[in-house]
Amino acid sequence: MSYLVLARKYRPQRFQEIIGQEHIVTTLKNALKSGKIWHAYIFSGTRGTGKTSTARIFAKAVNCLSPTADFEPCNKCKNCIEITQGDSLDVIEIDAASNRGIDEIRSLRESVKYVPVSCKYKVYIIDEAHQITEAAFNAFLKTLEEPPSYVIFILATTEFNALPTTIVSRCQVFQFRPITKNIIFDRLKFVVSQEGKTDKITDDALQLIADTASGSVRDALSLLDQILALTEIHSKVDSKLLRQIWGFTPNEVLEKYVELILNSEIKPILDFVEEIYTSGIDFIQLSKDLLEFFHKLLYLKSTNKVETTYNLEKFKDKFSTTHIIAYIQQLLQLVNEIKYTEFPKLVFEIYSVKLTKQYLEINEIIKNLGMYEEKQKIEKETDNIKTISEEKLKKEQVLTEKTQQTQTTEDKSIESVWEEILEKIRLEKPLSYPILMQSKLCFYDDTLRLFLPNKYVKTMIEQHNLNLEKILENKLNKKVKVIYDVLPKENIVLGEDQPPPNIPEGVKPIIIQPKKPKITPEIEKFCKAFSGKIISSQNDKN
Repeated sequence: MSYLVLARKYRPQRFQEIIGQEHIVTTLKNALKSGKIWHAYIFSGTRGTGKTSTARIFAKAVNCLSPTADFEPCNKCKNCIEITQGDSLDVIEIDAASNRGIDEIRSLRESVKYVPVSCKYKVYIIDEAHQITEAAFNAFLKTLEEPPSYVIFILATTEFNALPTTIVSRCQVFQFRPITKNIIFDRLKFVVSQEGKTDKITDDALQLIADTASGSVRDALSLLDQILALTEIHSKVDSKLLRQIWGFTPNEVLEKYVELILNSEIKPILDFVEEIYTSGIDFIQLSKDLLEFFHKLLYLKSTNKVETTYNLEKFKDKFSTTHIIAYIQQLLQLVNEIKYTEFPKLVFEIYSVKLTKQYLEINEIIKNLGMYEEKQKIEKETDNIKTISEEKLKKEQVLTEKTQQTQTTEDKSIESVWEEILEKIRLEKPLSYPILMQSKLCFYDDTLRLFLPNKYVKTMIEQHNLNLEKILENKLNKKVKVIYDVLPKENIVLGEDQPPPNIPEGVKPIIIQPKKPKITPEIEKFCKAFSGKIISSQNDKN
């Protein structure tokens, strides 16, 4: 019997054997459990993530004659065995890379008319579906949207964005994730144990395979196949041997190169590049390995934990994060540029000089930045002292101005409040309004003293129940005592500058003079002719 490669030998045959795609397995099992099976699916993802394997297992699950309690295919019935061996007439796998034209799609449209031979569903697995031409996709639309009830289409693709939206909108889409390195490593350990080679292959070799596989289980198993052949001639296969066989740069070369960058001397590093050239190391692979080296160093610097075959601990404290990021940016440009040049050695030498000078430049920048920050700190402290002094002086000036303006502001406030009270009394107590309007008042120590012309008027005002204390409390938000007083006969005419009587000594009251009515010359002549007196005018109310 011919040798069966590991990727086919250990291909999943049940849902539970699919690794790294639990979200898809759960969804498909729930669809089988509820009986809500769609007519078209799209399985999208990078190579080696299980798209075609999942499609085959799903084809077995929907056609299995005796599925398990958790809706796994039994792999024992006639349908399961035929599908596993690829002999089933009802599960058709089509390679769209070689069957991409409109003629092939027409043939497919004709074949879906025929009912399944032995299975419940006729399943079409179309691999590399993005290779189908636009005209063929257009011819496929109607069939994909409304196929016969016994037909299921599964389109597998590595380029989901290349599929027309008209196709995507007619299918259920499942995104297959790249498999993590830890999961691939565990799978490799399982396969090695099954093959009886546990003592022949070291864990660091398996870790290197997992790193190299780039999320593809198929790639990892293919590399493992190569390593198993080495176990026939080597007692132990480790990562160092693998790096040598696969053409990777030896760790010693990478570490010496990085140390020369740290020394910041151009001649030694150019001499070392010449040694690398004569030893036959590929500069393209060396550029990629250097990029991976600094990538791992960045992880170690940031997280203090990384799985790698490089000896990074001795470089961890010699490079700052700024250095590492700058080198990664330069190496990305190098890897992109060196692939397309006819002079890889020259390009590598140029970038080696750049990396050496860049280490010095970054150190100088960091040093200057530290000096600049120290200078800024001193200037900031000086500015703060100056600002505090200016603010203190300004506060003192403002306090003085406020003190000077307080009395004037309070005068204006009391006067405006009194005008509002007069207007309120004019509307509610019109008989009291003329008396209060012609009265003089003094405000001091939360006391309002109202001077009336005689005792009779005082008695009358007190009987009017004006509630001035309550009104003032609402207006000024504080309790104010109201005192009705009578001017002595000798002070009936009280000048504006003359202090009012009965005011405590040492108190400077706020004095509000009676409001003089605004009258026109014509009205004044009229009053004189009839010996009248103006109490208030309409102009005062407007």
